[in-house]
Amino acid sequence: MTEKQTTELARVDLAKPVGDWATLGRVLKAQQGEIGKVIADLFDPEELARLALTSMRSGEQAEKMLACTGASVAKSFMDLAQSGLSPARHLGQCCFVPYKSELQFQVEYRGFITLAKRSGEVSYITADVVHEGDKFEFQRGTEQFLHHVPLGDTEQITHFYALVKLRDGATDFRVMTKAQIDKHRDRYSKMAHGPAWSNSYAAMGMKTVIRQLCKFLNLSPQLTAATIIDEYNEAGVGQPEKLEVGTHSFGFGARGRPVPVEVVDVTKQEQQVPAEAVPPPGTESPAADTGASAPVADAASPAPAEDEGFGEEPPNDGGMSEQEKCIAALRELYDAEKVTAKEMKAILGEHGVFKPEWGRLSQMWSGLLHADPAALHEATEVIVTGAKGR
Repeated sequence: MTEKQTTELARVDLAKPVGDWATLGRVLKAQQGEIGKVIADLFDPEELARLALTSMRSGEQAEKMLACTGASVAKSFMDLAQSGLSPARHLGQCCFVPYKSELQFQVEYRGFITLAKRSGEVSYITADVVHEGDKFEFQRGTEQFLHHVPLGDTEQITHFYALVKLRDGATDFRVMTKAQIDKHRDRYSKMAHGPAWSNSYAAMGMKTVIRQLCKFLNLSPQLTAATIIDEYNEAGVGQPEKLEVGTHSFGFGARGRPVPVEVVDVTKQEQQVPAEAVPPPGTESPAADTGASAPVADAASPAPAEDEGFGEEPPNDGGMSEQEKCIAALRELYDAEKVTAKEMKAILGEHGVFKPEWGRLSQMWSGLLHADPAALHEATEVIVTGAKGR
């Protein structure tokens, strides 16, 4: 740390709740020197701190953030930096979750998709929900496949799945029943009945299944580390002080303390995750197969972002198309109950980007991926503006 950053940190008792936004901001500012040692090339430390603070202040649990200790805020900020993801809430890549006196960083399912795409090895990756009445088939063995046609007219969930197609043509997927998702949640999540699972069950289920898929892809050190960090944080299990993945070293620090990171060269070391660094949660393999599927929407269901405008361009969008950005914004409003499906369909229809055959929302999200980007953007701005005026 620089002398100025050390002074900033000295003004904060990291063992106590930050109490106010000014103190929380000082904690983030003081960590920028350490963050600079491990941060991805996508952001600079000051910019990332600004985005993180905006994300924390704009959520429904903003006041609970202030009850978290300075040490947990610093640790969450370090986890964010190492992930290479953007904390901008409308992207839905990651989030900060207060749990009693601790703030935790968690990767959302779109974050896993972003990291997988960023590896350069993936041509298509998504996660989706199967409802009762849908046509859903998959098969194991030498002639594996997965086929999903949304047909059901109920909201009763039966399965979750995640699938990936690599650039070399290889495919893989994971399938979990609703019962398997619930069992995994109850066993490994210390907030099994918290706001995330209660208010965004489908998104959390998709995150669980796509994380299971990503654990076995081995596409990049960042993706592998993100799956491990997220599992530790969700389960509330203490992280190792250092995790080595391939030629990369990721520092975590001890729980309840600031997070200095020692950058080490592990190029000549054995390129594997140490056995003691493998987290206990999620070790069982759900029903898993390899196969291909027709494209399914992979738009996120991020938490509400009341203070951020739709038109604000983030420093990095993780390769998102204009259609994906619009879908993320619309799903955000819908999940926050700021707009109804009927209202969205009416406005989208007025702009010529809605088709009557899209009877269910899952069909609409999928169809909008191929909509005219300019018309969809215009329609989305109308919907967002109307929602903010309420």
